[in-house]
Amino acid sequence: LEEISFIYRDATAKEMSSISHKDWKPWKTTYNGGLGRNQPIDYLLEIVDQVDSDELELIKESLREFFAVLDNYNLKPTT
Repeated sequence: LEEISFIYRDATAKEMSSISHKDWKPWKTTYNGGLGRNQPIDYLLEIVDQVDSDELELIKESLREFFAVLDNYNLKPTT
């Protein structure tokens, strides 16, 4: 965060928003696709164009299983 605050120390909020959302497919698809502001972003939109539909379904199923395990054991994802 220190590095980010240094980079953007002289930027306005509008400039930071413009830079942080530029050409970012999940955000643009959510915002411009009719869902509007402050809606959950489906981050799988980032890879939709890179995988075929079968592979995308496998990825979604894997994520569902991952979060089900976390939920069953009252765990939170970590980085």
